[in-house]
Amino acid sequence: MGPATAAMALRLLLRPTFGMAAALSVAAMPSRAEEPPTLPSELEACRAIFEPIGAPDGTDGADTHTYVFANGSNPTPPVPTAIHRCHAAAFALRLNGITRDPDWVAEDITPDEVQSGAERSNSFFVAPDEALYSATLADYRSSGFDRGHQAPAGDFSGDQTKQDASFVLSNIGPQVGRCFNQGIWRELETAVRDLVTTRKRLIVFTGPIFEGPLRTLEDVKRARNPVQPLVPARETTSSDDNQPPGSAAIPDAFFKIVFDPQRGRAMAFRFPNAALCKRAHEDAEFRTTIDAIEEVTGFNFLPGLSHREQSLLEDATSPFWTW
Repeated sequence: MGPATAAMALRLLLRPTFGMAAALSVAAMPSRAEEPPTLPSELEACRAIFEPIGAPDGTDGADTHTYVFANGSNPTPPVPTAIHRCHAAAFALRLNGITRDPDWVAEDITPDEVQSGAERSNSFFVAPDEALYSATLADYRSSGFDRGHQAPAGDFSGDQTKQDASFVLSNIGPQVGRCFNQGIWRELETAVRDLVTTRKRLIVFTGPIFEGPLRTLEDVKRARNPVQPLVPARETTSSDDNQPPGSAAIPDAFFKIVFDPQRGRAMAFRFPNAALCKRAHEDAEFRTTIDAIEEVTGFNFLPGLSHREQSLLEDATSPFWTW
C-alpha cells in the first residue's frame, strides 16, 4: 500500500459516519424486542449464544424461498426443508436440505476460546442426525473447492471438544481455495479473533448467499468429466444414512455479521466466493449493512433487539473495527 492509499484508508477509518453514531447510541438502549422471538427447541443447548439478540428467523423470505437448479433438475425437498442443530454448545446452525449448506451458523466467541491448546484434527464428518440434509465428503472430492468452515476451527483453539465439533460438514460450505478460503476470508477470520481478545464476547453469524440458479459441486465435476453418471441434485431418502445422494450447492458469496453485545455495535461483511487476489479484507467494497444481508438471505438476524435498535444497527455500514 502506497502513502496516498494508506492516507485514504486512514481517513476512511477515522471519519465520523452514521454507522459510528448508531453504534454509540445503541449501547445505551434497552436490548429487548417488543415480542421476544421463540428459540427453536433444537437450539436450547446453545441458548447462551443468542442472548440478547435472539435466533435468526426466516420470516423475511427464507422460509418460503423457491430454489432453481442450473442443471434443470426439480427435486422434491425434504420435510422440513431445514433443521436446526447445536454443536458442543459452541455454535448453532440452520442446515438447508435443498442446498445442503448451512443457511447460517451462529457462534459467540470469548478470549478464552481463541487461546492455544487444541490440536487441529482436520477430521471432517457427517453428524448421523443430519445425514439427509448434509453435504458429504464425496461431494467435495475432486471438486476443486475447499471445505470452508463457517464457524472457524481457529475460534475454538482453546477447547479441543469445540474445535473437533467444528469439522462437522453442516458447518462447512464450498469455498474457492486460492485467494479466498486460503487468503482473504482467512484474514477476516483472524481479524475477528484479534478483536475478541479486546472484548468480553462477540456474537458472529456466517453463511452463504445464493443469487441465481443453484450450481452444485456435482455440476462442476460433470463439466470436467461429462461421461460420469448424473447424481440427482437432491433426494429425501438414502440407502446409506451417512452417504446420501445429491451434492452441495456452491454459494455466490459469503456473509459475516459481527456483534458486540456489551457495546451494542455491529459490522457486516459480504465477500464474493472468488479468488480475491491482491485485495484486503479491510477494503470498503466488502463492508455492507446487516439490512442488505437480510434482504438477500431472507433472514432477520437480530430479532431479539428492539425495532429501533435493529434500525440503527442494520441500516448503517460501519467503518472497519473503529470500536
